[in-house]
Amino acid sequence: LDVQGARDPSTQLLNRKFVDTVISAEIETQKMSHHPFSILLIEIDRFDDLQVRLGDEGADIVALRTAQMIFDAVRSSDSVFSMGRERFLIVKVETVLAAANRFAGQLAERYASTHFTVNGKAVLECSLSIGVIEYDGHPDPRELIDRAHRELSERKARRNPRAG
Repeated sequence: LDVQGARDPSTQLLNRKFVDTVISAEIETQKMSHHPFSILLIEIDRFDDLQVRLGDEGADIVALRTAQMIFDAVRSSDSVFSMGRERFLIVKVETVLAAANRFAGQLAERYASTHFTVNGKAVLECSLSIGVIEYDGHPDPRELIDRAHRELSERKARRNPRAG
């Protein structure tokens, strides 16, 4: 992915337009090696509220710091994508669902204990919602992303039943 535009200019994460390519390549690798892989779809909770409190620039700072934290937490063999301002996707290679869920829990805990300061304002009570799936043999990368999105939505609904 050393082509121009492969990285999001603000986060330096892989650009979302390459997610299908990377997942397709991982599917092909899995067919030959039979090593599992998992996908994590991550969203900064209450990002709209952060944007109101901190303004666009402050919300961008939180998103950038979140992206860096996620990137620092993964292995070099994993791929991390910016999927929009407050959403990220990780392809964790050679990772079963249980291990991916443990990683997601550790990441969410680390994030919740992090306190950002933006323009002199403390940003407390930060949290992430994370949908986690393991590759199930489906050949379409979009279906895997859709499954991760459904899992993310279900986890958010379970955490906050009134929001649904």
